[in-house]
Amino acid sequence: MVIKYLSDVGKTRDKNEDSFTIIKDDKHILLAVADGMGGHNAGDRASRIAVDTAKKIFSKKKESLIKEEIDEIELLKIIYKECNDKIYTTSIEVPEYLGMGTTLTICIINKENNKIYIGNVGDSRCYKIQVLENKIEKITEDHSLVQEMIKNEEISKEESYTHPKKNIITRALGPDKKVDVDIFCATLKNREILLLCTDGLTNHLKDNEIKGIVLNRKEESVNILVEEVNRRGGLDNTTIILFIGDQEVNYE
Repeated sequence: MVIKYLSDVGKTRDKNEDSFTIIKDDKHILLAVADGMGGHNAGDRASRIAVDTAKKIFSKKKESLIKEEIDEIELLKIIYKECNDKIYTTSIEVPEYLGMGTTLTICIINKENNKIYIGNVGDSRCYKIQVLENKIEKITEDHSLVQEMIKNEEISKEESYTHPKKNIITRALGPDKKVDVDIFCATLKNREILLLCTDGLTNHLKDNEIKGIVLNRKEESVNILVEEVNRRGGLDNTTIILFIGDQEVNYE
């Protein structure tokens, strides 16, 4: 097992409002990325609350997970509720944080059965890259205005890359008292790679470009991807987590 990660401020932003966390125990791995939004320090604060809360809840509930008192789907629902509650409450209590929010994409990997459980709010993404089949699959669905326009056949996927409203998200943690979370389940097959990222990556590189760099450069690809983003302007913060696993290798 190999996990590579990088969070970069980019070429035009003064600070990095992305956050991420990686947690490993005997039976599970948790990967999470968050992209904060809001004025002043609010975006940075919102994304940090999200990943810190996810880490806290996972650590608190992992024994219940191991004992099968709860399952991964229930755990994801608990994490997202706690994250939203914490961000929403903080935004109400601290005037300068009012209206802050964040995306949050989490992947929980069960090392015993190679099942993966993904939660998503916003437009940060989780991809599965299939080495043997030379394919990339976007597991999550963006909660964004352009994604709704694609579904309504108002624009094509190609047009979405340059649409002036491509950065408008329709769902986030924090702005509202309650939030819906999308949950996806899949199996991590032999020689498949997971990639979690904020939209700093996907605003500059298309899916097939990401796949090509990952398959060609493997463990070096996180640095190469960020270098390419910055070469193309680096208009936003970029955070990437890459998980390279194999059914034939123990996750030690």
